[in-house]
Amino acid sequence: MGNPQNPGWYEDPQDDSQLRYFDGVVWSKHTTPRQTRPQAPQPQPVDPTLTWRHEGNVHGPGGGQGQQSPYQQYGQTPGQQGPGQPAPWRQQPAGTAPANFRAAPDGTPLASYWQRVGAYLIDALVLGIVTLVLLGWLFYRAMQPFFSALADALETNDPSALDALDPLALVDMQYFVPAVVLSYLLGVLYHVGFVARSGQTPGKRLVGISVRRRDRAGAPGVAVAARRYALPLLLNLLGSLPVIGSLTVIGWILDLLWPAWDDQRQAWHDKVADTLVVQGSQQAQTAPPGQPGQPPYHGLR
Repeated sequence: MGNPQNPGWYEDPQDDSQLRYFDGVVWSKHTTPRQTRPQAPQPQPVDPTLTWRHEGNVHGPGGGQGQQSPYQQYGQTPGQQGPGQPAPWRQQPAGTAPANFRAAPDGTPLASYWQRVGAYLIDALVLGIVTLVLLGWLFYRAMQPFFSALADALETNDPSALDALDPLALVDMQYFVPAVVLSYLLGVLYHVGFVARSGQTPGKRLVGISVRRRDRAGAPGVAVAARRYALPLLLNLLGSLPVIGSLTVIGWILDLLWPAWDDQRQAWHDKVADTLVVQGSQQAQTAPPGQPGQPPYHGLR
């Protein structure tokens, strides 16, 4: 039997006592017990002296038509299920999903907290390397006066000279300000650009998760991606201020930790943009052709 064509809950190919979620590309690790089995439609008894069937039609005496076809009689339509395709499960009883299972409104499993942490660390590393390669010379020139004063104090072995060093006073602002501004711009291009286009930064792609709007699947677009990154950017900017920086650090930490206990595993910046982080890629979760904006029903709410 071939793989399904659309994401959803289907009978587990390896264990018919449970259901497994197919994300549109591969079978996921998410399963749930199946408490009820689909019942095959039972044909109604037909008097062979009155009716006979030919090529999908039911004819009455004399070959007249007007009776229901076998498809209609059993609640089906021709072409509803392709050859070799498993039928999606549509009788999932409430309360059978695992206690820690969380899903989007259309049934797509949400990313776990630790998947989000892994993606965050990978993105921080990638963006840090890119920033160092592109802007490392500017930061070095900005800090060069401080490094020179530090080297002189160490060479003379003068403790009072070491105590008197003030990094902020010795930084060359001619290089420091452009370096900081460009580093923030790189962060915007990285997080907004990747999420708007595909819903996946390199870190999210590596761990197999993606960002989407809560009400529908698909790449979020520039406006939603920009709104999603606005809160982290604001917290980073405020964190560099000397007076309120320590307070914004608390908000930054809470934003990172919030998905660990939130029902929809949303960080604060997800709530601002009304986005979810889900399993799989957004290319595999778009609506089927002919149903724009209407995600398929998967039986689990």
